[in-house]
Amino acid sequence: MLGNSVTWEKVSHLSVQDEAQMQFLDAQANLADAKKSVTRNSHGIDMAADGKAIGVWRVTVLGAEDLNLDGIVDLNLTGTTTVVGTVAIAASAVEKGKLYVRAAKTDPTTVDSVTKRCFWNKGSSATVVFTGIKSKAATATFTLHHPSPVVADVFVGTCKLDVAQLLDQEPVSLWVPLAGPPGQTSSESSYGRVHVSMTFEYDAVARLERTVAKLASRREFLEAEARLFDQTAPLVQATIRHPAAFGSAAAAAGLYIPGHRFTPDVFHPAAVARTPLADGTKVVTPFGKGTVVTFRESTRMYVVLMAASPGQVKRTTTAYLREDSVSEDIEVKPRLRPGVKVSTPYGSGTVVSVRAADGVVCVQSTFGTLFMQPKDVALEGGVQVADMTNKERIDAAVAKSSEGNAAFKAEALDEAVTQYLSSLTFLKHVDQDSASHKEKAVVLQTMIRCHLNLAACKLKKEEHADAWTAASNAISILQALTENRHGKVAAWMGRLGMTEAQIFNEWPSKARFRRATALVAMENVVEARQDLMVAVKLMPKDKACRQLLDVVTKRIALEKEKEKLRWGGFLVNPPEQATSSASSTPKAKPLPPKSKAIMTTTKSIDAETKKDEAVAWYQSTTVLAAASVAVAGAAVLLIAGLSKRNK
Repeated sequence: MLGNSVTWEKVSHLSVQDEAQMQFLDAQANLADAKKSVTRNSHGIDMAADGKAIGVWRVTVLGAEDLNLDGIVDLNLTGTTTVVGTVAIAASAVEKGKLYVRAAKTDPTTVDSVTKRCFWNKGSSATVVFTGIKSKAATATFTLHHPSPVVADVFVGTCKLDVAQLLDQEPVSLWVPLAGPPGQTSSESSYGRVHVSMTFEYDAVARLERTVAKLASRREFLEAEARLFDQTAPLVQATIRHPAAFGSAAAAAGLYIPGHRFTPDVFHPAAVARTPLADGTKVVTPFGKGTVVTFRESTRMYVVLMAASPGQVKRTTTAYLREDSVSEDIEVKPRLRPGVKVSTPYGSGTVVSVRAADGVVCVQSTFGTLFMQPKDVALEGGVQVADMTNKERIDAAVAKSSEGNAAFKAEALDEAVTQYLSSLTFLKHVDQDSASHKEKAVVLQTMIRCHLNLAACKLKKEEHADAWTAASNAISILQALTENRHGKVAAWMGRLGMTEAQIFNEWPSKARFRRATALVAMENVVEARQDLMVAVKLMPKDKACRQLLDVVTKRIALEKEKEKLRWGGFLVNPPEQATSSASSTPKAKPLPPKSKAIMTTTKSIDAETKKDEAVAWYQSTTVLAAASVAVAGAAVLLIAGLSKRNK
């Protein structure tokens, strides 16, 4: 698009001023030739070399209304009929000869019996051209009739046309009342009226003089515009950037060439699209939002894929819309408030206002007022998370998550942890009340993946307490998602490419396995076995889960055997009661090894601290901060489920 260009390119064709000058000189030469060779008859009509008049009268029939359709038989049968217009000129007004037409018909068109109105399309033959007109008093008779295939044509109405009001040789459009058939004495019946457009050309010199005057006026206008442009170009850096000359005048041109006036109220940067919107552009239409499929140059219409309304079976609808009814969907950033310092391609400035109609930002700079698109305006101090839109926060979170994945593959575990935590920070600021179901789905998807990957990183770093916390956060979110598996957020996760097996089997199994791995490392095999049993039930073919479950089961059995030997077989629960007894006892709370915090920069507990003075691992700021993320994720799902049930 023109607004995206940053430099000018030299073009081979003429500038606007040079083109206007050549057109002016060419018209002057044609006028001089016409004055030398022109001859006219006694009526003031131009004559050709053979001495015959060359006046041209064009009559275009546009439509008719309030027609008298009495007497048309087929009207009562079908409710519609057809009419044909005939234009006949008086023989005395046209030169003699077979080349000069004296009567012509239009194409038939349909008339409705209710509206009694008809129209002739532009593509149909509705224009009658009479050549060889030799008098300024020429008249013609227009007759409207119904062509009947059985009986004679049925008369509908007639009127008289003349060239008396066409002597200025300019096009004239008018409504002419229709009268009854010739010889009718009573005028009680109404026959409606016909809409015609006519031109009469008879004096070439007068027409050329008018053309020369218009071109001279245009040349003077462009010269004045060029002088103004020379004054304003330095202010908007026109030599390296596009001048701020986007407006109605510039939009009419196929290519912008310097020479237009810079008026801030009319011409402003990027406020008018000079070229058709690109395919795939998000747009706003009178019927809702959609996406541009293509632009048809021949008809100047957009093909737009509309978003489906709630309850529609089809997800999308294709609309064919005029160019002036489609505009780009520009998201106005709430941070662009009046008084905020911003930077633009033309320098720094202060936001004055944001236009509600098209989102254009009015910026006051040191040399004038600029009208900019939001995408070309940035905060001078950078964008804070709290000032971002939901879309920007989610996009930033997804980007940080991708960077974390890349760091994890490169074995840069510390960098990966930093990126995952940064992603969760962006997600924490997403406004759940204004977020759409699709945005909530992306938030949950990214949050689950970040927690799962954090658990993997912490396991590799042998920071098992933090790994347990991250895996527990993922399990909390997945449990809430399972409870609302028929909600709109879960449906959107499926539309984003995730399967039910991945959401409700693979991810929960992976989270349970990683938490169990951390528990085994912290000597809590009982809880680890519970997680592994759930993981194996979700993913029976997962070899890693089965192998670890076998190891944990053997360890538990070995510990029981040791305990039997220690007590000599007494005071030991039977094997079938051991498991239930172990599950009923308080769960072990082992101290975490020295590790980094998962959601805070607070230093880990000193390994040398005495046991009675140490803070329990589940009460540390690390775990509490991380658990808040899980609570936030669960809240998102619960809100989504409640909103679904309330609708």
